[in-house]
Amino acid sequence: MTTPLQIYIEGNGPVGLACALFLARHWPEPAAISLTPPAPVDHGDPSRVAQAALAKRPLALSAGSRQLIERVARFPTQCGAILTVEVALENRAGRVRIPSSDLDQSALGYVLRHRDLVESLEAALAQTEVRRETPVLQDFQGLIIRASGDPGRTPQEAEGRDFQQSALLGEVTLDRGSAWATGTALERFTAQGPLAMLPLHEERQFALVWCGPTALTAQRLAAPELQSVKELANALGPSQSVLAVRERMAVPLRRSIRRQRLEIGAAQTQVWIGNAAQSLHPVAGQGLNLGLRDAHFLAQTLVTWRLARPNTLLADALQDYAAQRQSDRLTTLRVTDTLATVFCKPVLAPAQSALMTMLDLCSPLRRPLARRFAF
Repeated sequence: MTTPLQIYIEGNGPVGLACALFLARHWPEPAAISLTPPAPVDHGDPSRVAQAALAKRPLALSAGSRQLIERVARFPTQCGAILTVEVALENRAGRVRIPSSDLDQSALGYVLRHRDLVESLEAALAQTEVRRETPVLQDFQGLIIRASGDPGRTPQEAEGRDFQQSALLGEVTLDRGSAWATGTALERFTAQGPLAMLPLHEERQFALVWCGPTALTAQRLAAPELQSVKELANALGPSQSVLAVRERMAVPLRRSIRRQRLEIGAAQTQVWIGNAAQSLHPVAGQGLNLGLRDAHFLAQTLVTWRLARPNTLLADALQDYAAQRQSDRLTTLRVTDTLATVFCKPVLAPAQSALMTMLDLCSPLRRPLARRFAF
């Protein structure tokens, strides 16, 4: 009888939970899988304010990510559907609208809160045999899947790029008179950095991601709400009326890619996925989507190895996984870096406007870009 492979998934966020569910769906010994238990809520702990902010934080999921989640859990009903993406340049000609009809889809993506996605995944996990416990890692023999933490803090651990920017996150309420079509997500490129507005479940409520130089973002965070309302209204244009900008918080923007995402040892093997493997600029909202694909393809690789290739080495299967994921990671990284930098350079304004106009007029040129972000 084959000895069950012990698998520990470090992390209890969406990527770690999804990875456990993808594995438990077909793994012959689901009781051999353990996952970091949820952190207990200590109401006397000052960090609970940060925990509460994380729970409310909006997440952008692509249509492809929804399809992956629906294989293992109920997708939260309280989500905003992105029916159209509008990309525009501030104070310059050029705009492209990407409707979901370009891909014959009901929506290009969805916006939901972190807590709602986690609760849905937790509910599905409760129906499995996956154990919620943290083993003594120095004594652990088996596979450790790192789905929590950052890719690394030193040049030896990770290749990094500091954009010298921070993002102001928040929730925006628009006036009923605003000329904003239902289900429209906006990506506006300004001289200071990208500005995104994503539709939430509630009427006239949007998630805000407002990028800019670190000092400017700090000023926006410290300013009274009324000042933020006026500044955001000016950035969005005269047709929009902003009523409130709430739940403001700032996060630094730095891209980091872990150099070694697979470590094979005699007794213990480790693989890094999601934010533990790579952290991206939020300009295209692709970080979580890339992490969910990491989790899905890793689970798929392990199940195929366990059921169809039991006489081969686990190390070989994981090397195949790492090679297969390289193209997706690099393409997503390059597209995200390009959007975060090139469209904010005034010297390239004429080319940017021409490109936007060309994409808007020609749907065959739009479809590859739309498919990239939706799937």
